[in-house]
Amino acid sequence: MMTDRRDHLSRADTVTVAAIADGVPALDFAAKLITQFQATIRAKAITELDPWLAATETSLIAAFARGIARDRDAVQAAITEP
Repeated sequence: MMTDRRDHLSRADTVTVAAIADGVPALDFAAKLITQFQATIRAKAITELDPWLAATETSLIAAFARGIARDRDAVQAAITEP
């Protein structure tokens, strides 16, 4: 629910997500980073990967991002190849 576009959520879910975002900013930031990663993959925007990895270093998804960095060649191929 945190990574869904808010215009696709019910009013109750939108209120819930807003309360979580206000109460747990680190979780809100992590959700935004996940959304950015999804957009990078969909747009095949390999130039966005390194800035995204840097932004994740102290986030709740740092371990996930370290895995992406370790498998960078495979991730780059997945993003750039058809």
